[in-house]
Amino acid sequence: MMKFCSCRTGTVVSTSVVVFLKRIKCSTKLNSLFFSSGSSKVVCSPSTVQAHPGQNVVLSCPVEPPSDLTLKTLDWKRGPAFVHVYRSGGDNYDDQDLRFKNRTILNHQNLKDGIFSLTLTNVDKEDEGTYTLCLRNHDICSNVTLIVGKLLF
Repeated sequence: MMKFCSCRTGTVVSTSVVVFLKRIKCSTKLNSLFFSSGSSKVVCSPSTVQAHPGQNVVLSCPVEPPSDLTLKTLDWKRGPAFVHVYRSGGDNYDDQDLRFKNRTILNHQNLKDGIFSLTLTNVDKEDEGTYTLCLRNHDICSNVTLIVGKLLF
């Protein structure tokens, strides 16, 4: 089965291009990129989240079509750092980066509805950047950008 990568503009490219993009560490300009596996895809919406320092933010990424994800494996990462890991029905904090310790809450109820919804508490300027959600064993990933400070909209 051929896997494809699609951008917001509608451009479709093969997995080999996606692998190349991963190797060059996709820039934040590609934050609307999503990967699909079979007929499922995940797209973080909104693709940019804004907050003031000290606020809590929710990073939300629904799977289309919706399906129960409670027994799946997912990783939230920021660069190489693990923000939150969920494995087969439970949160796994073993690999979590210390910067995010005791600051992440995955909404388990939303998983039943096919939505990955992660709350990051007490954000600061150091949290700013691109966060990637990956549904492991399905090669499905999506990005959301967090901006902390002056609100743009």
